[in-house]
Amino acid sequence: MGWIIFAGILLLLFGLAMTWIKIRVGYDTELSLSVKIWFFTIKILPSKKKIPKARDFEIDRFRRMRIKKRAKFINKQRKAAAKKEKKAAAKAKKKADKKAAKKAGVKPKKKRSLKQTVDWILRLINDVVFAVVRCFGKHLRVDVAKLHVVVATGDAAKTAVTYGAVTQGAAYLLTLLSETMHFDYEKQADVSIWTDFLAEKSKVSADITFRLRIWHFFAILNTAIFGFFKSLKHK
Repeated sequence: MGWIIFAGILLLLFGLAMTWIKIRVGYDTELSLSVKIWFFTIKILPSKKKIPKARDFEIDRFRRMRIKKRAKFINKQRKAAAKKEKKAAAKAKKKADKKAAKKAGVKPKKKRSLKQTVDWILRLINDVVFAVVRCFGKHLRVDVAKLHVVVATGDAAKTAVTYGAVTQGAAYLLTLLSETMHFDYEKQADVSIWTDFLAEKSKVSADITFRLRIWHFFAILNTAIFGFFKSLKHK
């Protein structure tokens, strides 16, 4: 019986680890953003517009709101003053400790040179940031459902030049994405770039989904931690 429970727990953990987290980004007239896990969808953008209610305009409610804001402002000022006082005390203590150490003949610790600091920062960026980006790109899935770009500037000659630059840039970008991560088009994807010589402004319409499994986040975090401790060896 015990091994069945153990196997069930392992199966559950495996199912959770293999769960996709989908981030869908869309743009037409405004930006839309939603996160989907299993059959749960959380809409982040556009935010729901708050409809004013009659009670929001009541004088008593307005007074309470003003009192609350005033109290919040005073509390913020007190915190800022306390923080400033604490910082000044710490600075004075550091100065006093330095003076006492000098009087006692204790030599201060030798500071790292600028070159050593820069070398370590560059190593940290390589071991952590670039490693995370490479790991992230290896696991990230990008699915394009729609990408419409209408190039327009109000001037025919300028529109033609801009269109050439946009198509060339898009080709380079799509090639880079396909080589560095799992980039694909959904079935019946609608992708196009064209010009409108009569319009004054360019337009973009997109529907793109980014996907990562839950275990990918742990892999990325592990890469960051490993890279950080690796860089500490050379600090």
